[in-house]
Amino acid sequence: MSLQLLSAEVIGRIHEATLEILEKNGVWFSDSPEAIALFRENGCRIDGDRVRIPRRLFEACLKTIPDRNQLKMCVVKLGMSEPLGLGPGESHVGLIGNPYYLYDYEAGARALVESDGDDKFLMMDNLANLKYDCCCHITALQRSANAVFPDTHAAEVCVDYLRHRVRSRPGQRVKKPAIHSNIIHGREANSVVHSPRVYKPLEKMELLRHAIIAGPGETAELLARDTPLIWCNPVSPMQYHPDQVRTIMQGIKEFGKSVFVMFSPK
Repeated sequence: MSLQLLSAEVIGRIHEATLEILEKNGVWFSDSPEAIALFRENGCRIDGDRVRIPRRLFEACLKTIPDRNQLKMCVVKLGMSEPLGLGPGESHVGLIGNPYYLYDYEAGARALVESDGDDKFLMMDNLANLKYDCCCHITALQRSANAVFPDTHAAEVCVDYLRHRVRSRPGQRVKKPAIHSNIIHGREANSVVHSPRVYKPLEKMELLRHAIIAGPGETAELLARDTPLIWCNPVSPMQYHPDQVRTIMQGIKEFGKSVFVMFSPK
């Protein structure tokens, strides 16, 4: 089976309209002097915080993008346990979100408990099309752990957190366990760098949990494939929040062409 939503002609019209909007209307980069200077150096027209990107520059940039058929990404903090492709015809379905509560149709809303994870893992294991798990059920214990990290007096909470995370897993797993990241994005403008080199204390606990379940060798192999990703939530059409711009430029400086930048639609 196959599904084609847009024809090549329609895609071409969208592309042409995009080039026209970027050149005539431009994009706003408020409080981002470093980015604006970079655009100016490369021939863009600057009007205050507005940057008008000429067609020739945009098309030249497109030619530098690697072949998407060859691109693979594996972001372990988003629960990916294998590299996922970006080529035409490839799609990867996953779970996303960090819920605190569960809606029970009989009892109403209630706080999540450790045993709720068993039902989620049972579903994950038996739905072949689910490829990654960015959905972390956050219990009261985990919220407590988030609150006290990296307090050095919280060792007992850390041990309880790890014990529950290991003990609550189902006895027989079909798929490889994922590494979860308890990241709450907060306000819309927030941008997050999922860096293979930087792990928060709670994420380090998740790495230890993964090593206990899957073995240190498999955990090391997974981390070796980890891909840097900059995750941004949109603010308003045709403008970037200055925090997003700084994060993107920082990521590109640190990782070069190996970094992915994602804008998550709302």
